[in-house]
Amino acid sequence: DICCDQAAATPVDGQCCTLCSTSDGSCLAREACPPCDASGEIENGVASPCTSSLAAGTSCEPTCNAGYTLTGSRSCDGQSLADTAACNAMSCNPDYYAEGNECKACATGTTSAGGSATTCTANCDANQYWDGDSCEACPVGSTSAGGAATSCTCPANKYAAKSGSTWTCADCTAGRTKASNSAIPGTGDGETEAIACDAASSCSANQYISGGVCTACPAKSTSDDAKSKYCVCDGGYYAIKTAGVWNCAACEGATGSRIPRESGEDAKCASALKAAAEKSRAALLDDIADESLKKKAQLLADAAIAGEKVKKITLKEEASDKDSACSSAFTKADMKPTDGACVATASASGRRRLSATTYDVELLFSSSTVSDDKLTAAVNSLKANGVEGVKSESAVDPIAELATVEGVDSTKLTTFKTEAKAAADAAAAPADSSSTSPVPPPPPPPPPP
Repeated sequence: DICCDQAAATPVDGQCCTLCSTSDGSCLAREACPPCDASGEIENGVASPCTSSLAAGTSCEPTCNAGYTLTGSRSCDGQSLADTAACNAMSCNPDYYAEGNECKACATGTTSAGGSATTCTANCDANQYWDGDSCEACPVGSTSAGGAATSCTCPANKYAAKSGSTWTCADCTAGRTKASNSAIPGTGDGETEAIACDAASSCSANQYISGGVCTACPAKSTSDDAKSKYCVCDGGYYAIKTAGVWNCAACEGATGSRIPRESGEDAKCASALKAAAEKSRAALLDDIADESLKKKAQLLADAAIAGEKVKKITLKEEASDKDSACSSAFTKADMKPTDGACVATASASGRRRLSATTYDVELLFSSSTVSDDKLTAAVNSLKANGVEGVKSESAVDPIAELATVEGVDSTKLTTFKTEAKAAADAAAAPADSSSTSPVPPPPPPPPPP
């Protein structure tokens, strides 16, 4: 066997000796050496661009991860792979970060611990937020702890609103509430009050909860319960809704009327006005001594309160006394005494005999009791029974007729007239209408003469 000397065995330019001299062991012939496998893993990096076929006589340098730098290389001598490559951690100063093979300063408002850090993190002051490029002041009214915060927080009972590109902390209104959790700047078009804020659960004095919001009680009404769902009109007022707006309208005698009202508030007002008119009627009747005149006055007053006209028949009738004259007149008219009122007065021009006297008789009827047809029938019946001086009126004004009744006080009548009209108007108004005008308050009575 012939051994090659050391010079012959050493590859030269990637060429390996294939034939040695038998005399001195020198290399007589060379050809390309086989490649080396340089693709092995490297800690904190990758082998690339080194491959599994590194040509003899060449070298390569693996790639280190960010924050690491390379020392050494991998080389192939045709016999073995020489691997001295290593990825060593970079060591940047604080507030610097590693990029490639160099340390770069962190941007304003950011920081890093230095060393092998490859990024910087936001480090904003309190009440600032990081917008991706810099620290910005929190919108008015909002707060943040600073640092890496990317938004601020609105306080309780406010929500994140956006107008154009501007963010604000908007108030939850009308008693609505909200926890302190709205981020600002937020996302999209921001929050809306109706969705972000919770319904009101408690209101200030003289407010009520309606539709989840606190609504002010209208004038002449109050509410002292913080959780109340209604207001109560003052005495002498009742709840009415006109053109969608609640108000307390004057109504003498009305009490406890709610807003929003319950059903029947118009009826309550009509009832109160009727009660006031009936009280005035009683005062009017107290001054009348004659019972037949009092019955006439009551029929007229009742008609005025109901807003009705009165029907009237006058006639002459002979009788032993005024009660008999009235009874006979009702009978001959085919009527009953309960159908109306009768006043009989001895006729100044009538005949007087020992057994009979001629009386001027008035029969009065409410329009709701006696119709026009029944009035005509009564007149015809009287004439058929030989009664003289029969005349009729189908639309007598009850107030004007009251003024002719002996004993009626004119001042009390004026007060009654006003209150009766108010009661009649209220009774005629559509019940529970949401668009009717409030019943006007009656004017004060005139001072006594």
